[in-house]
Amino acid sequence: MLVVVPTAFSWIQHGLIGGWVLAPGYQRPVAEAMAAAGNSAAIAKVLQITRTAQCLQCYSSSSSLGYIITALGSAVCMLSALTLSNENPNPRNRA
Repeated sequence: MLVVVPTAFSWIQHGLIGGWVLAPGYQRPVAEAMAAAGNSAAIAKVLQITRTAQCLQCYSSSSSLGYIITALGSAVCMLSALTLSNENPNPRNRA
């Protein structure tokens, strides 16, 4: 899952910039946004002007949120394994 979600998000970003931008009505606004503020501004502009903008925004937000929650869950699991064990503290396990 940690590989699939970022890969899918990367494909969506490349599809937005490389696919829909090639349509004649989208080239100029996205090129202006890219020249003004870079890659992230171009992605934001594409998300604003496409027909499925709300769906794509929800998907990108939820996939980013899921990735962060997964990372935090793993960190909590590792910390709880270190601090909540019922064995005597071992100097090698201390941070």
